[in-house]
Amino acid sequence: MYKVLVVDDEPIIANGISGLLQSLSHIDLDVYKAYCGDEALEYFNRMKIDILVSDIKMPGMDGLELLEKVRLNWPLCRVIFLTGHTEFNDVYKAIRYDGVSYILKTEGYETIIKTVEKAVQDITESIKLDELANRARKQLQIAKPILQKEFLTDLLLDELSEELCQETIDEIDIPLNIYCPVFMLTGCIDRLQGKASTGSAKSKYHYSVNVILEQYLQDRILIVYTVLQNNTMVWLMQPRELNNDGVINKYKDGSLDILNRASVFIKENLEAIQNICRETLDITVSFAFSCEPVPWRYVPEKYAYLNQILYFRIGAEREIIITEKTVLNNTSYMSQCLDFDEQQIFLRLDKLRLLRMYLNSGQEEEFLSQFNDIVNFVGRANVSNLCMTMEFYYSISLLFLSYINRMNLAEKLTGYVNLSRLIQHDTAVSWDNTIEYFLNLAKEIFRYQREEEEKRGIDVVRYIQSYICENYGGDLSLVKLSEVVNLNTSYLSRLFKNVSGVNLSDYIENIRIEKSKSMLEDSEYRIKDVASLVGYSSPKYFASVFRKLTGISPREWRDAKLVEKTMKQTED
Repeated sequence: MYKVLVVDDEPIIANGISGLLQSLSHIDLDVYKAYCGDEALEYFNRMKIDILVSDIKMPGMDGLELLEKVRLNWPLCRVIFLTGHTEFNDVYKAIRYDGVSYILKTEGYETIIKTVEKAVQDITESIKLDELANRARKQLQIAKPILQKEFLTDLLLDELSEELCQETIDEIDIPLNIYCPVFMLTGCIDRLQGKASTGSAKSKYHYSVNVILEQYLQDRILIVYTVLQNNTMVWLMQPRELNNDGVINKYKDGSLDILNRASVFIKENLEAIQNICRETLDITVSFAFSCEPVPWRYVPEKYAYLNQILYFRIGAEREIIITEKTVLNNTSYMSQCLDFDEQQIFLRLDKLRLLRMYLNSGQEEEFLSQFNDIVNFVGRANVSNLCMTMEFYYSISLLFLSYINRMNLAEKLTGYVNLSRLIQHDTAVSWDNTIEYFLNLAKEIFRYQREEEEKRGIDVVRYIQSYICENYGGDLSLVKLSEVVNLNTSYLSRLFKNVSGVNLSDYIENIRIEKSKSMLEDSEYRIKDVASLVGYSSPKYFASVFRKLTGISPREWRDAKLVEKTMKQTED
């Protein structure tokens, strides 16, 4: 889907062009409109716009000034200027920018459609999927410096042996500024084990994802990257504007706007990065992003939190972009960093660490297969050392207890399993009975996960449906609805279709047309007024949607209802 913003100080022109573009069925467009440059700039501060269609002459901020401001944050945005015959001097200034074209206002709607089609084609070609894929493959063998990886791992797990200073990170070529907070991003490859069975294969996928991410962000963002033992990818990022020409600048209050723009830039590009990973690497990637910058001293705590919400799903969908605002009831979900003893257990019992990952991400089949391999091996080993048996037992117990506490499941599972067995190891109970207990507990947890994922998805969709019914005459764009529930646009669109069985856009059209029917029966409303009241700026586009859904025009509907009403009065 491509986001298009139409800007003109004459509402009739802005409304007409936006209605025209909304009616195009052969291009997947999400269309917005603004009536001045300042209003347009607000859209660019909220989201990534792919194509700008703007009048070049407007009161206040004109098209050229708007172009300069847009290019500061979104240099790849395609711009189409609407011009008059006397404005060629302005056109000459504009077309010196890459990705800028112009249309004479006298050329008509057909030219606008063709120019937008050309812009969409240019965007598609500029992505250069093959080039990105080839670049990723060529750089697969290039490893990050060992010292850099060790430093980042120690930083994230709060195990730095010395105080953090700028000289330390400069020595190992980490291009970040310790005087400025960092944005943190964690990521995981969904269903990774189905794609890669060896450590080297996993590393290739991880490294490829990072290459693609850097391709999108590195022009404006400084990035360092690592992968931790739980296969979680972690990025620390800062805007380049706070590190001019390689000279570290101390963080100042005036840097707040720079950080806010960087946050929007990173977040809005994550969906495009997901698309490239899916199309070139045939994998899906999920991200958890700290929209607010994090002071360095809180990096370990923030990493632990992002690592947890990374696996917090809404519905059964994968490939999510999740932020701290997205997690519902996050106070009960927040967890602290793993304590030292737990970390040591995971270091010695690597396969149990995999079980935790499967449990978090709801991969029941993988969990049960790995669990059976582990316990069957222990059973064959015939362990006689009581301490070793207890260590293994309590390692598994800790895995379940940790998950149950973080997800606040104790009361919810009490009626199904005896949780006291997790902290009371009875040596008189057979190993087979113990295994059966753990398996039953795991199955109950996965059952609850499925029910909660479905419930959260249903709750979000019901809320969106209620919001649409209450605001049918207002802004129901995909971006607006995604802001209402704090989900990225593509994920919300897929979730709505998966839960409700209909496309979100179709649902909105049906609600608006149903609302318009009762208004059309009231002869006091003109048809163009009805169109505006139910959210259509273009009466022509409203009539087109109405006919598509009912088979007749709004006027024919009104006339038919008038005939029905007259006949009923006659019969009475």
